[in-house]
Amino acid sequence: MTQLKHLIEFAFTFIIFTLMRFLPLFVVRSFAYLIGAFYASLPIKMNAATRARIQKALPDLNQQQVGNIQYQSTINIATTLLELPKIYNWSKKTLLKKVIVEGNFPDQGPVLILTAHLGQWELIRHYTNKCHFPMASIYRKANNKLVDKLIFNARAKSHAPLIAKGHSGSRQLLKTLKEGISLGLLNDQKMSDGIPTTFFGQDAKTASAIAELSLKRKLPIVPVFCYHSCNGFTLEVGEPLQPEQEPTAENIASLTQKCNDIMEQAIRKHPEQWFWQHKRFS
Repeated sequence: MTQLKHLIEFAFTFIIFTLMRFLPLFVVRSFAYLIGAFYASLPIKMNAATRARIQKALPDLNQQQVGNIQYQSTINIATTLLELPKIYNWSKKTLLKKVIVEGNFPDQGPVLILTAHLGQWELIRHYTNKCHFPMASIYRKANNKLVDKLIFNARAKSHAPLIAKGHSGSRQLLKTLKEGISLGLLNDQKMSDGIPTTFFGQDAKTASAIAELSLKRKLPIVPVFCYHSCNGFTLEVGEPLQPEQEPTAENIASLTQKCNDIMEQAIRKHPEQWFWQHKRFS
């Protein structure tokens, strides 16, 4: 039964991936709008929990504003997913045409790219690899092996290492950095065994790996966020955080909190483009 379910999921995903790859961007976004708007309007627990999470983080908003962020956020997730097979097919020429960059990328790696599930986060990896320097990234394998391979092959078009979460992934991560390849980290999700921090004024356990790697290996942290815009994308590159301190527990905690503050600031610019559906807060 499970095998049949996985085959059906793969067939559906394969058709969607193939279709989205060849459709114009505005058509892809139109499909995403219809799917996201439908799901966002359903009277389900997920949507109610998302609104409660937004209200908790942004207490000054009224119910209508909270509802609008929840609605638009769901559409943004659908848009990000449906755009994935298309953007990974773009050449450097197309990327330079579609993406407006604000700020400056470092001249070379290795650096640690700090980002979040905000806007079109998948584009950051592809753009960096095609237009600047090699950047590896960490990913979680999909439960369906066939779907996982499909997504992996799409991302592999950036020609940079994809590192699976886990112990073997940790070894590959260190090896990648030694080879001078940069690493991108989505650091906005809750980690049960992370260190205590605050995020939007709430208690939030946060992964400290990016701070540890920065301080121990003296690698700059470069904040990079990609927002959806009307005709394409806006990619914002922040000022690098230089690893000038020793890797003590106190300094690691302080740098982790600073990364949270940077992500929060980026999310506040476009809260409707963040992944509020995730159970971020403790």
